[in-house]
Amino acid sequence: MSDAREWSATSLPAEAAETWKQLLRNDSFVAGRYRLQVAEDDPQQPHALDEIYYVIAGAAHIEIAGTRRAVRAGELIFVPAHVPHRFVDVTEPLDILVVFAAAQPPVAGEPSPP
Repeated sequence: MSDAREWSATSLPAEAAETWKQLLRNDSFVAGRYRLQVAEDDPQQPHALDEIYYVIAGAAHIEIAGTRRAVRAGELIFVPAHVPHRFVDVTEPLDILVVFAAAQPPVAGEPSPP
């Protein structure tokens, strides 16, 4: 587990090649960074956990349960567990802090959330 003092929204690492990077995991939550480039497809499937997205930078739309809305830097988005959602129409590279409500044990052979 990473030390929480290592990370903040302004000091997240800049690995452009990684879409998802887990930053912190404990029994209460999982936090990570999610990045999408302009016109990149968001392959997310519904998760078994509630989640919060904080848009650090970028612009796009998010579809949640069939409803689409624009999102930009500074916005906070809540997605309940099991609800279909994904980012679409990425017009500026997205850099997002993601927090899942409770730690989900890793499943053998599957990547960490999202």
